[in-house]
Amino acid sequence: MFTYDLTSSDPRTRQIAEVRLRIADTYQAHPDFADAELWSFLQSCRGRVRLAAAAALEALAANRARLAARVSRGSVSDDLTAAGVQLRELAAQYRREEDEEAGQVVLEATVSPSWDEFTAAPRPPRGRP
Repeated sequence: MFTYDLTSSDPRTRQIAEVRLRIADTYQAHPDFADAELWSFLQSCRGRVRLAAAAALEALAANRARLAARVSRGSVSDDLTAAGVQLRELAAQYRREEDEEAGQVVLEATVSPSWDEFTAAPRPPRGRP
């Protein structure tokens, strides 16, 4: 199944669309991934869109590497080996962006003393009754 709706009120559909946008998988007639595959990437990346996109790009790069070849015919040539390298570079960029953003997280904690009343009860005797 293919969905691509960045304005969806359904968080799952919107996250899948955000991953599709980042990996340029927006052409419904010939998608690279099904929704279930992208959702699997999102789940394994704890819902982080950039990391899911990086994982999807790495999967595409692995697939392209399997099929990579240099083709030439007369004066026309095409180097399909570069596609995998470019996909891996973009995946690495997404991972760096995610790491940079995670490094800028500001944690704030407020600690205030709390006084709870304490009552003591006599301790039961030890040993057998």
